[in-house]
Amino acid sequence: MAQSNWQERHSNNIPPLLLGAENYNDWKFRMKFFLQKDVYEWDAVENGIIIPMKDGKPKPVKELTADEVNSLNYNARAMNSLLNGLSSTELRKVSACTSAKQVWDTIKVSHE
Repeated sequence: MAQSNWQERHSNNIPPLLLGAENYNDWKFRMKFFLQKDVYEWDAVENGIIIPMKDGKPKPVKELTADEVNSLNYNARAMNSLLNGLSSTELRKVSACTSAKQVWDTIKVSHE
């Protein structure tokens, strides 16, 4: 990898890139710390989130409490970081995932 690309991918704002099995352990280590910049984002990955429900369906956005909105936002940000850190091959493995925890667990099972 060219020096400028290495520096670009190793910033506080750009998630590390998982290319496949050859860099999975490094990616996992770096991604964990990348996500831990916000303890709530890492919590969404590690513990998952509970989708707020009403009458057996996801609660409408206008009825969500502030805490529910925050939880969903942390999950979305963590998921965005994870998805932006995956090559197109890895991305296909998680295309059906709906939470950051599912993405993390799917990649983990795929490589461990």
